[in-house]
Amino acid sequence: MTHRTMALAVSVGCLLAATFAVWAQETSGPTSHPATQPAAKPPRDLIKPTSGTPQSATPRAVCTFQSIGLYWTPEGGAEDKACRVQYRVVGEPEWHEALPLWFDKRNGEYRGSIVQLKSGTAYDVRLSLPDGKPADLKAATWNENLPIAKTVEVDDLKRRTLTIDQSGTPGGYVLYAPRKGAATAVIDCAKSKEDSTVKAGEKVLSQGAYELTGAQDGDNGVVVKASYVILRGLTIKTPKVHGIVLDKGCHDVVIEGCDISGWGRIHTDGFGVDMDSAVFSNYTPLTRVVVQRCRMHDPRSNSNSWQQFREIYHENKHPDGPQGISFIESAGNHVFRYNDFMTDDDHYCNDIFGGGANNSLRGFPGGDSDVYGNHIEGCWDDGLEMEGGGCNVRIWGNYINRTMVKIAIAGLSVGPIYIFRNVAGSGKLGPESQGGVLVHRFSCPSPGGATCLFTVTYGSLRGVWSQLLSEADLPENHECLNLFLPDHWSRHVSERPFPIRVIKQNLPAALRVRELGYPGRVRAVTRVNGRPNREQPAPP
Repeated sequence: MTHRTMALAVSVGCLLAATFAVWAQETSGPTSHPATQPAAKPPRDLIKPTSGTPQSATPRAVCTFQSIGLYWTPEGGAEDKACRVQYRVVGEPEWHEALPLWFDKRNGEYRGSIVQLKSGTAYDVRLSLPDGKPADLKAATWNENLPIAKTVEVDDLKRRTLTIDQSGTPGGYVLYAPRKGAATAVIDCAKSKEDSTVKAGEKVLSQGAYELTGAQDGDNGVVVKASYVILRGLTIKTPKVHGIVLDKGCHDVVIEGCDISGWGRIHTDGFGVDMDSAVFSNYTPLTRVVVQRCRMHDPRSNSNSWQQFREIYHENKHPDGPQGISFIESAGNHVFRYNDFMTDDDHYCNDIFGGGANNSLRGFPGGDSDVYGNHIEGCWDDGLEMEGGGCNVRIWGNYINRTMVKIAIAGLSVGPIYIFRNVAGSGKLGPESQGGVLVHRFSCPSPGGATCLFTVTYGSLRGVWSQLLSEADLPENHECLNLFLPDHWSRHVSERPFPIRVIKQNLPAALRVRELGYPGRVRAVTRVNGRPNREQPAPP
């Protein structure tokens, strides 16, 4: 690998594509009668960085284990002035090149990420414009080994909720773990299907309004009311609502090596209550949560598909049911990695990882967050619902199977978001029909909602149609999406095809289509209404 990693540090084994997508703005009113159209809404305030620090001519960095998010608002910034990014490990002489930062003309800010770095490492970063003096800063990725100041040994619990209420400090976390020598501590809430079924006339709050007030022992498996804590090696079974709740006031929480199963209420029509989750929070200031190496599986309840009728709504509607991880409008800077989510065909989710509003400036997972190395299966909507703000969100190395949408980025309003080296499996629209979406997005209702999307996604797309980009999504001179699919993988749905220019130099020689054993034709990733889409000859 050369030192010009171009921020993705692309290795042999992945395909590279770079696409700059400008979200169309939605309009309302009949187009045939301009005089009767409602007055244009006033523009919203300029979008601010989601981590809350004011814009500044002094660059700043927000780190995770393997990524550095960068923000810079220099005087004289402009779309036609590329912001060069260089980085090196502190103490090393040689600089490496990263992708230029993306310029957001709405607020004059450059944003972007350096990814696939080493954890626990200090870096020098240099930002420069063509006609200006470089700006230097230092940034250190998170350390894998957190300091432990105290260990709280957890015993098995039956029909009770475990409350985490002892906080640590940045210099010493409090570890909650099984007793020494025990393989796990079992928190068995022992809520039966009857206990967890909504009674006629019972009010069910939306998850944005969910409160612990009035919750009984066993309604939730674990409730975290502390910060700088680690939950390790716990087994959480059959809670009525959620497996783990991150409550008001908490931040800097690590959940690792836990097994969560059997959660979720059943509504009066037999389907699940929406967003009852293995890990849940609607605390909007929540930040710096790591969920890693956990096994989330087999919720009690089951979501409807898009094709199934819900009696409580009197219509076929958006899937409603359990989820794996749900954070509602959190402040972000989270890491979800190396987790497994599995379920059978009778206990599907709405989304697996998700939360928040599509048109939010935060959304899920919140800015400066990483989602990687997860194996997730079994939902009727989005495997990864990465929707809303998408500000320096990085998604890579995930295997997503048995979902309708693999990765959803609807309504991206801030950006940039990075999606690369994910593998998509099979898809289903409903219990009796095959189909699905590889990457789904639609226009953002917030004025000027623009984002920069870098995507490398490939895999065994049996039964999946790729709803990625339409012709209107592509700015001029950016027909450079290189996604190669065998013919039998392609089922595309939309109104019109558009050509994709095969840019051969973006492909390492080892990754040429013929050398991978694929058919000798390249099918452009389009959205086509049942017609064969345009083909390009494979590169030699």
